[in-house]
Amino acid sequence: MFNWLTRQSPVFYLLIIYALLSLTTFILFGWDKRAAIKGDWRIPERRLHTLSLIGGFAGGILAMSVFRHKHSKTRFVLYQWGCALLHLLGWAYLHWRPF
Repeated sequence: MFNWLTRQSPVFYLLIIYALLSLTTFILFGWDKRAAIKGDWRIPERRLHTLSLIGGFAGGILAMSVFRHKHSKTRFVLYQWGCALLHLLGWAYLHWRPF
């Protein structure tokens, strides 16, 4: 039934990549929040956006909630959810594309 979760499936490795990117994004959001509180060097928003765009959007969305970081910046929040929607649409296309 879940043949796509076996190690022979490329989807298995893509899910691992998504998990690692999300973990990295989550950690960097936390790091940036701590830096914001302490007044230290900050992680550029462009870098956070890039990580979300290439697959770390889940970690970014979770971090915004957990750390209450960047959640009041409407444009930033919309970008995070836009990345999630983009990936969802990509997966839907791959699943239902005509052959």
